[in-house]
Formats: sequence, C-alpha cells, structure tokens
Amino acid sequence: MNDTHFKIEAMQYALLRNAGIVKRTMQMRSLTRAVIRLSRRAIARAHPEYSQQEVDLFFVRLHYGGGIADRLEKYLKQRKAP
Repeated sequence: MNDTHFKIEAMQYALLRNAGIVKRTMQMRSLTRAVIRLSRRAIARAHPEYSQQEVDLFFVRLHYGGGIADRLEKYLKQRKAP
C-alpha cells in the first residue's frame, strides 16, 4: 500500500531524475545503510540472547544465504583460534 499522494510521488521522482549521479548515489548509500541498520536492530530485538556476532551472522544468513553464513562463521572461528 502506498501512503504517498500520487502528485507528491511524481514530484519526488522528478527530483530524483534531476539530481546528479553523485547525489543519487549518496542517497542510495544512505538508504542502504539505514535498511541494514534497521534489519540488524530488528534481529537483535527479536533475539536479545544473541551476541553482536550472532546478530551479524543471522543477518548474513537471512540476506545472503546459509552457505555464505556458514563459511563466514567458520572463518571467524579460525581467525580466533591461536
């Protein structure tokens, strides 16, 4: 469901189209960082028993798949080993 009035939405699209590539890239990066931060915060709230590393691994598993998360977890364990 879109809660933005169609005229306002059209204005937003026009502003985006008229913005330079640098500004659009900066906006995209900012939005990406915000979504990642919100996703990790939601995971931490849903699993308060998780450490920060467990939250990060859950995030990777959720967004990139179990295979990558398993390899990352293995790498992190090897890195800690003396």
